[in-house]
Amino acid sequence: MTDLNQIATLLHRRGLLRHPTPDGVLRALDELGEIHRDETDEDLLAQQVESEAMAVQIMTIHKAKGLQFPIVCVPTMWNAVRGGDFYQDFERNERVLAVDRSKPWPTPKESKARQRLAMKDAVGENLRQLYVALTRAEHQTIVWWTRVQGNQNSGLARVLFASGDARVDNEDGELADFVIPADEHAVDDLRARFVPEAHSNEIMVDEIGTGWPSSRLWADQDASVPRPMIDVAALNRRFTTSHRRWSFSAMTPAVHSGFGPESLPYDPSDASLGDSGANDEPAATGDGSPDITAEREESDLPLGSLPGGTQFGTLVHEVLREIDFTDDDLEGSLAQAVERQLRWSGLAMDQTQLVRGLHSVIETPLGPIFENRRLRDFARGDRLDELSFELRLGQGQFLARACDIGEVLIGHLTDENSLRHWAERVRDGLFTAELAGHLTGSIDLVVRLRQESAGATKQRFFLADYKTNILSGGGGNPRSRDYRPALLPRAMETHHYPLQA
Repeated sequence: MTDLNQIATLLHRRGLLRHPTPDGVLRALDELGEIHRDETDEDLLAQQVESEAMAVQIMTIHKAKGLQFPIVCVPTMWNAVRGGDFYQDFERNERVLAVDRSKPWPTPKESKARQRLAMKDAVGENLRQLYVALTRAEHQTIVWWTRVQGNQNSGLARVLFASGDARVDNEDGELADFVIPADEHAVDDLRARFVPEAHSNEIMVDEIGTGWPSSRLWADQDASVPRPMIDVAALNRRFTTSHRRWSFSAMTPAVHSGFGPESLPYDPSDASLGDSGANDEPAATGDGSPDITAEREESDLPLGSLPGGTQFGTLVHEVLREIDFTDDDLEGSLAQAVERQLRWSGLAMDQTQLVRGLHSVIETPLGPIFENRRLRDFARGDRLDELSFELRLGQGQFLARACDIGEVLIGHLTDENSLRHWAERVRDGLFTAELAGHLTGSIDLVVRLRQESAGATKQRFFLADYKTNILSGGGGNPRSRDYRPALLPRAMETHHYPLQA
């Protein structure tokens, strides 16, 4: 626990747990392992040792053998002792295993003799354990005794109440008899044996008590009042069953994946319900992805000849999330990140081409809305990766339906807008969902654009969604003409990306 607490303190002080997902924790631990001693307080990195000054250790007598402790409690040596299967035959001087002590074989007399020998062996072992238990303490030993059936044969009973040679097992194979005093005389007897006047401060005998006080059962004092019959309660109200957690992918599964509402195309353990990373992108084959049997035209795109699909898209998302866009050695960092992700995913592809392609992604200007800045221009302090969100849906009495989304969009889109056709289809019932509960999801990238105006700094925030969809359509490698602006709305409609936008 001390080690875990120290690791958590280091992670907290260095701000490495801002996004405590399993993947984020692994990354944070990797970073923690790379801390040099000259970068932080020496005392923080030194392994901390827990204090056992107040600790209580519970262990078996066998494990405690040879050890010492300031104070030792021996709470269970009053237990009854039962004869085992092994015993010493003193006449033959042999160790014997009794395979069946329950049978009076060959005669009842010889059977009882075997049982006595087995009991003597067990008492001897119990006395040896008692010796170990009573010699572990440096300052104080506390021993409990209580009478239970059969425990007159325990080693503790012999030490406490027997006299002379009866306190230990004799070598002649017989156990000496002794008498345990009645309960009301036991304390006085022990004090007389172990607490002489000269040593009253060394040994103490205390009576703990005889158990819990007796309890009186509760009885109703007013039995004259008639009581109603006990019956099963009736449920007289209806529960709302439409509330659930939604994601953009969960709203439209039946439309673009052929799944019904009870059979969703995402991992049920995925907290984002299929909306993080590239989970909303199509598989490598189908919907315009390249056909490996088709003759391929050489692509003019940096990533054009690489395979598409969800797994490839997730790899790209992970690399872009990991990379510092402003890294001086951007290409080197990309190469390391790509190598790690390829090794993790098991995908086979041209690593050099993937690095160069992602380098182009980060270096390419993003257009007028971004003032032609690049991802390269956004430092860590101006970006958030995979920002998870939870939004409440269906407040009060009104529960929105999917067609209501279409109505709202049509009210804001002009007739010339490329997404108006999709909005009309949604309004007319493209997919049905009653949006009550929560909407969850994950935004690939949020960037902050700082703008200087009239001596003041204004801030604007942009949401970005990484996509690696292959839009070649003809089965070959995709080319830049497949991604011209006039074609993108059709591709967005195919996968219902306007809902996210």
